[in-house]
Amino acid sequence: MTVWELFVDLGIAGALLLVGTLLRSRVVPIQRLFLPASVIAGLSGLALGPQGADWLPFSGSISGYPGVLIALVFA
Repeated sequence: MTVWELFVDLGIAGALLLVGTLLRSRVVPIQRLFLPASVIAGLSGLALGPQGADWLPFSGSISGYPGVLIALVFA
């Protein structure tokens, strides 16, 4: 894992969060479901990522990020 891969992955995640926030604020059916922007972003990333349409260029090391982030939260 290089630093650039980490920055690209975090940039994509940030862009997905921005899109999730915009969708939540402008699409009425999503507002009525009370879905948080992070859930919308996660579903979008899942649909557009390597397991879905494969349009987003996530690196191969993205699967290791949850373990590192959980360790940071509990530290």
